[in-house]
Amino acid sequence: MSHPRIATDPDLWQGKPYIKGTDITVEMLIHKLGAVRSFDDVLIEHPELKPEDLLAALDYASEFMQPEPSDNEK
Repeated sequence: MSHPRIATDPDLWQGKPYIKGTDITVEMLIHKLGAVRSFDDVLIEHPELKPEDLLAALDYASEFMQPEPSDNEK
């Protein structure tokens, strides 16, 4: 998975993916959005983020959560 707005570093946040140029992990954003926080709420709380960062986090999480293809689908 490659996302231009998301990075990983084994020395930061236990290797969890984060938004480049910030100390905000994808996991944290997903938790905030899952707690019925709006994009606007998150962007106000974290002005260093852009809407595209939130979309990238959701896209990353979506791809990560996709099931592995079965042997029949390969």
